[in-house]
Amino acid sequence: MRYGLISDIHFGYHAGNRVTEDGINIRELDHYDAAYAAVRELKKEGVDVILDCGDMAEIPAPRKRAILNLIDLVRYAGVPYYSVDGNHTSLKSSSDIHIYDIIASECSNFHGYRGPAYDKTTRVSFVPHSYNNDEIREFIETSLHRDTEILIGHWAADNIPYVGQVAMRDLPEGVRIFLGHYHNYRPSSEHHPTYVGSTEKTAWDQWDYPTGCGIWDSDTESYTRIDIPTRDWANIEGDASDCLEMLTSTDVRDKIARLTVYATPAEYSLVDQVAAKAYARDSRALHFTMRRKNPLNIEEAVQQRLGEQEGLVAQWAAYITDVDLPKNVSRKRIADMGSEALA
Repeated sequence: MRYGLISDIHFGYHAGNRVTEDGINIRELDHYDAAYAAVRELKKEGVDVILDCGDMAEIPAPRKRAILNLIDLVRYAGVPYYSVDGNHTSLKSSSDIHIYDIIASECSNFHGYRGPAYDKTTRVSFVPHSYNNDEIREFIETSLHRDTEILIGHWAADNIPYVGQVAMRDLPEGVRIFLGHYHNYRPSSEHHPTYVGSTEKTAWDQWDYPTGCGIWDSDTESYTRIDIPTRDWANIEGDASDCLEMLTSTDVRDKIARLTVYATPAEYSLVDQVAAKAYARDSRALHFTMRRKNPLNIEEAVQQRLGEQEGLVAQWAAYITDVDLPKNVSRKRIADMGSEALA
């Protein structure tokens, strides 16, 4: 069987104030275009099913346009489309209608899992997102059927620098694992999972992340990555006196541009943002951000921070020596915990 893998399409995402002639936020449209391109490539490759590793929408209750596009995308897929719940789509109230219920009511080929589940047709186990690692481990145990060939989830294992990590030792062996949530594509190595990666970027720390999807062929036991290029990003930095010069010397045409100004609030208020936006009118979107000037160089800043920490540790040691504690509380244990936290 050939499984199409896609993740983190984030329909309904929008940023900046640029809109199309139809009034659609340009960044929202970029996310639609990227996901449709991914599904188009998977269809060309003749996948039997599509496995979505979560975060189909940017928020649990996205705009109507996003919902209609999700329905259209699943219908366009033309094959069974399975998805596992992500942190962006999980409901905050049990009284709400989940986006999966809406899609399933309109698409007979859709299956969305909000809890741990196993599908015997595809031999796939589904493990949704949780911020509680103990719960994820429980989800894995609950969903893991003896015939499971693939596990997909929306969380991260501890082989990547990310929050909400599940220990690698808690992952099942002998099962191919594909994960969403972490937007950077990372292929598997030995027992490590494959992070499918997003179809479009949603944050500035992702400016160099590859975008696309992939295919797992169970007959050959091989994974094929399909890179789908998306819009370029331009990161421009300067202080209040030269930021506009830095902007105008950068090609921002049809790019997502960010102008970072290192300044005090008073200096930042003098930056001619109207002129900046006028120059960047051909960009796909222009974002402004301000960062305070740091009078210290990196070495001085580190030394200052170390000095602050040493001072805090000394203050803590003096405090815990004199403070009254209940008789059943270990003074040494509390002292050690505080020192470790401050170190």
